[in-house]
Amino acid sequence: MDKIGKYQIIETIGKGAMGAVYKGKDSIIDRIVAIKVIHPHLIEDGSGGDLLARFKHEAKAAARCSHQNIVTLFDFGINEHDIPYMVMEFIEGVDLRTLLRMGGAVSAQQAIEIITQVLSALAFAHDSGVVHRDIKPANIMVLDNGSVKVADFGVARLETSELTNAGDMVGTPSYMSPEALRGAIVDNRADLYSVAIVLLELLCGERPAAGLVDKETIMALLDKAALGANRTLAFFNVLESALQAKPERRYQSAKAFSDALCELAKQLGISEVQRDDLAATVISTRRIMADQTQMGGKSTRGGRTQPTGLTLEPNLLDVVEKSLATYIGPVSSILVKKRSSKSTSLDQLVQDLASHIPDETERNQFIASLKARYTRSGSGTGGPASGASDLSRVGDVSSMSTSVRGSSQTGQITLADSRMNEISEELAFYLGPLATRVVKKVAKKARSEKEFIVQLADKIPDPNQRKLFLDKMSRGIKF
Repeated sequence: MDKIGKYQIIETIGKGAMGAVYKGKDSIIDRIVAIKVIHPHLIEDGSGGDLLARFKHEAKAAARCSHQNIVTLFDFGINEHDIPYMVMEFIEGVDLRTLLRMGGAVSAQQAIEIITQVLSALAFAHDSGVVHRDIKPANIMVLDNGSVKVADFGVARLETSELTNAGDMVGTPSYMSPEALRGAIVDNRADLYSVAIVLLELLCGERPAAGLVDKETIMALLDKAALGANRTLAFFNVLESALQAKPERRYQSAKAFSDALCELAKQLGISEVQRDDLAATVISTRRIMADQTQMGGKSTRGGRTQPTGLTLEPNLLDVVEKSLATYIGPVSSILVKKRSSKSTSLDQLVQDLASHIPDETERNQFIASLKARYTRSGSGTGGPASGASDLSRVGDVSSMSTSVRGSSQTGQITLADSRMNEISEELAFYLGPLATRVVKKVAKKARSEKEFIVQLADKIPDPNQRKLFLDKMSRGIKF
């Protein structure tokens, strides 16, 4: 299948039991799009009547919601084989489920920024007569520019719809309101309950079990997040209101919920998060995912083929690679190998590699830390061999990377600074700049070094890379 309607198919983005999503192109106006289709066999065998109705229903819901924080629907059609398709905005970003899986909880600032954008989308949808009914991290996209978009109105409820009735249970149980779990007809306040569950998960890195969420559960999860007494109480008050069992006791509108969060931020002096910070996290995560796809689940860390061009000793390349990995993750090994073959000096290599770090502050830190090391030795930044022997004497790479410093008291265990640095730097190869935050968070909960290593490994999505990390970090530890 080369085309769907007038749209050229570029590649498959994803497939599920019900259908597929493709990356495509509208050649007439030169626009990249996402194309969603139902699997043909579900239509052809006569069992897809309800599915087809829901597909058209999703298109109608999305068409009502033209908003900056909602994925835009461009077109709906039926191809020459009588298969319906939707053409949507193509998103350059990642979903919240991926961010949480790879990095755990986000900062309070980022959580507020993300959720207020989600609430802005829902305020518009609700005013347009649309209840989403399936708000969850997988349906919230964070773009490369730091903005947020709500996706997938496949089970949305329209004011005029007859597709759902009392007794139907629609949505994802872990994020559903009590009334939705009972199969009752829901309104906008069910969406707000789901948003509150997502907010709790963003702050804590975990969500409560499906069902009624009581005060004790909220406080227990917030305590684990180690936000500090003032922030914990403030977020508890907001979440306790948003997660009331009875809809009439919750925030009655998305705007009221958003206003409460903005007031919380003002009272606590939580500065507005810079979109660039959120964007840098997204870009870094996407690079990690692309690198893992390119490696086919295999780590690039074993054995290095010395490239042509700039000649550096292997241990010196390790120093550069480890420092870079702290900022951009496992793709660092590929970049160092590729760019060193085209560089004629160490200075040129460092500048070239720095251009791949999204955040300007971190980019400058990377350059300054390496330059300070190899210029202090007195060699300068000359030709291919210049600086090699000096940088190779750097020794401990922890001085030029973002690692866990200060007290190494970690929950109920104490680890030497050198061990914490070693673990942070190793994890950075797989998680990039998220690694430091993950190490700090997991360290607050772990009761033993064994548990600490296992919990960190669980943050690495690829099972092969997870095993490599475990094998290396668990040497000398009894499992």
